[in-house]
Amino acid sequence: MTQSPLPSSNTALRVLAATLCCATFPLIFVGGLVTTTDAGMAVPDWPNTYGYNLFLYPWQTWLYGPWDLLVEHGHRLLGALAGLLTIAILFVACRAGKKSRLPLAAAGLLALVIVQGALGGARVLFDHRVFALIHACTGPVFFLATVLFWDLLSKLDQVNTSNSKSVTRQNRAPMQFLAYSATLLTFGFWFQLALGAFLRHGFWLSPQSFRIIAIFHVFGALVITLFCLGMSWWVWRNAVNEKSFTLPMWLLQIGVMAQVALGIATWLLNYGWPWGAEALLAVLPPEWIPSLLTARDLRQVLITTAHVAVGSLLLATSGLLAFRAWRGCERTAAVAASLVWIGSRAA
Repeated sequence: MTQSPLPSSNTALRVLAATLCCATFPLIFVGGLVTTTDAGMAVPDWPNTYGYNLFLYPWQTWLYGPWDLLVEHGHRLLGALAGLLTIAILFVACRAGKKSRLPLAAAGLLALVIVQGALGGARVLFDHRVFALIHACTGPVFFLATVLFWDLLSKLDQVNTSNSKSVTRQNRAPMQFLAYSATLLTFGFWFQLALGAFLRHGFWLSPQSFRIIAIFHVFGALVITLFCLGMSWWVWRNAVNEKSFTLPMWLLQIGVMAQVALGIATWLLNYGWPWGAEALLAVLPPEWIPSLLTARDLRQVLITTAHVAVGSLLLATSGLLAFRAWRGCERTAAVAASLVWIGSRAA
């Protein structure tokens, strides 16, 4: 079944969508640096920068000024770049696909980036970290949306081989089960990101509340890791070996393992060993035991920020897997077929 084609001569939209994906991830990483180094109010006005137009601020002052100014103004410039790219995408989409849903999808992207920019501005204008917390929760959602939009474009001018080769009456329900599982995993990753945002921005939390959220965050990481391992086994067991599904699946496995390692390192470098473990580690050489670092230590900054950024990558990868699985399913397949198949496998 061939979908509504995008004009083969028009590659501008695909290039713009790919560029937007590539620009959004550094935007998230630099935003994480802003939080990690507590540079959120390095520039006290918005949308200007110390009275200058955002794009006309003297580059010498920006590049050679204080670190806080460098990352905060850089974050604003990257955000403006993402906004301009999204506007360009909407313009090209309206011209290239007037009878398709592309303009509507592009308009949704633009709405998301406007909301994200407004939240960042509200954090500065009202000098309140609640807006920063919401900003941190919605940023990865925008990144996910850019990845899905790019993937949608990459399929528009191709024959959907998933429907013709991979999805039959026999494996329709397994494919739906993969779609449901990947969707659930996507929500799990976002919930983990939200808990992490509370730990980073929840300055009003009492020590007991912080401890409870941290425990839920660790428990959620354990559940997601086991869930990903189970999905990998399931993909191998059911021979779902099309690259459009297996590649995101294996990237998820690598990313989850890296994220667990980064999470452990983030905790150790920020808060030390938990539950009095220092006494149990006294038998080890001191140089083997990471020490508690200050918030400005380069290792702490990079590892903590990488933990945030990899979380956004995992959200986007699981969302991409779910999106492709749903597109590979026959739309008329009933949910009951999945439940029957699950029951038969369990039996």
